[in-house]
Amino acid sequence: MMEACPELTDHIHNTILSPTHKMFNPVHLHLNELDLGFLFTNIENSTKGQRILGQAKIPGSGGDAWGVGMTNLFLIERFGYFPDALIILNGIWFSGATNLQRYALIEHELFHIAQKTDQYGLPQWDDETGKPKIKIQGHDVEEFIGVVSRYGTYSPELAQMKGAMMKEPEFTIGEIDGICGSCKRKVA
Repeated sequence: MMEACPELTDHIHNTILSPTHKMFNPVHLHLNELDLGFLFTNIENSTKGQRILGQAKIPGSGGDAWGVGMTNLFLIERFGYFPDALIILNGIWFSGATNLQRYALIEHELFHIAQKTDQYGLPQWDDETGKPKIKIQGHDVEEFIGVVSRYGTYSPELAQMKGAMMKEPEFTIGEIDGICGSCKRKVA
């Protein structure tokens, strides 16, 4: 089963995507000009032996177990519009997660929805709609713990990740728990 959660879309627009909110992240500013959709599923999915907790998609591209099951008609029926970008969340995991884990997963997926840039690094816009052109962005770092434990932060990306991990997080559990309104709908 898959269920749209417009309340979560609104909540994210009012927190992470809102320039006036403490949780605002300017990296995601381009997302304010897109029609986003959040979809909860109770369909378990995995890749390379890893359970998938969330996935960012650009509707009409790609096709895994969740993507194949979605059609344009399904999205319009569920959302009342055709989303420019879609975030699918594992509702079983989400319902048992802490608020900190929920926000971390949501923002992880938001980071995947990047604005395309030209050869000079300038953002691209769709000539017809005026909306940002988007792409699915890969992870900053993908490595095994065993490699890092043996060879350290051998790449600039790993060094940046280590630096980020050594800093105090921007938000504490108490601050995250104090921000109400996240969709707690259970899909089971």
